[in-house]
Amino acid sequence: MTPLILNVDTEERLVSERRETKREMRQTMKRLDAIIAGIRDLDTWQTVKRLDAIIRILLETAVLKGKPLSISKRIEMLDAVGLRPVEISEILGKTLSYITVELTRIRRSRSRGPR
Repeated sequence: MTPLILNVDTEERLVSERRETKREMRQTMKRLDAIIAGIRDLDTWQTVKRLDAIIRILLETAVLKGKPLSISKRIEMLDAVGLRPVEISEILGKTLSYITVELTRIRRSRSRGPR
């Protein structure tokens, strides 16, 4: 078997084409990664929205001593499970400032204790 002998120009052209192909593959992989990340973000966002809706329905239908839960009690419960004020505001459909004021009031009354 005789070795394939390429002239210098052909060899340089092949090396250049190989580099270009590798560059194109890297760019394609980056685009695919971005598309996959976007799909994951969209799936996560949709899941969060559905869970927020479920939580909202559960809180609206919850009853304590025969009466529906007050907004203040709902806020207190969501805070107790570790949700941030912005998350609570999204779930309950209230403004962030309203939630923050209520949490401040709840925490102050908690620190004073029952009278």
